[in-house]
Amino acid sequence: MWKNAFPAYNNALKLLYDILKAQARKTTNRVVLTDGFLNSVPSVSDFSVENKIVASIGFQTNTNMFFQIMIEGEHGDKCRILRISCDCGRFVMRPDPTSNLWVQVDTPGYGDGYHPQLVPYDKAQDEMDERIKYLVGVQILYLQDMANKGATKTLDKKQ
Repeated sequence: MWKNAFPAYNNALKLLYDILKAQARKTTNRVVLTDGFLNSVPSVSDFSVENKIVASIGFQTNTNMFFQIMIEGEHGDKCRILRISCDCGRFVMRPDPTSNLWVQVDTPGYGDGYHPQLVPYDKAQDEMDERIKYLVGVQILYLQDMANKGATKTLDKKQ
C-alpha cells in the first residue's frame, strides 16, 4: 500500500505548497517551510513508528496560516495515513487495499467539509486539489473570524 500511496502523498504536499504560494502572492506574503518540504514524505515507511510529524508550511508574516504534515499509523500497521492539519481542521488521505485512496476534509464549525470518499489513484489529483483548496480557504475564514472575533461562517464548496 505504501508504494502506491507514496506518490499521492508527495503530490498532496506539492498541491498545498502551490496553493499557499498563490495565496501568498495575493497578500504580498511569503511561504516558509521546513527544509526538504517537497521530499519530506519518506519513500520507505518505518512501520514501527506510530505517528511522525514530517513537515510544516505556512506564511512568513501571518504565522497563524500554518499547516503541519504528519504520517500516522498504529505500530506495525502497514496502512499509513497522511494528515495535513491546521487550526480549523484537517485533510486526511489513506490507502485502501483495493488500490484506491480514501480522501477526507474535516472543518468543525465551518460547514461539513468533505466526507470520506474512495477515489482511484489516477483520479486522486483532482480530488486532492479540490479538498486542499477548501481546507486553505476555511483556514483563511477561521483566521478572519479570530481577528474579528466574529460569528462562524461557512465556505461554499463551489466557490
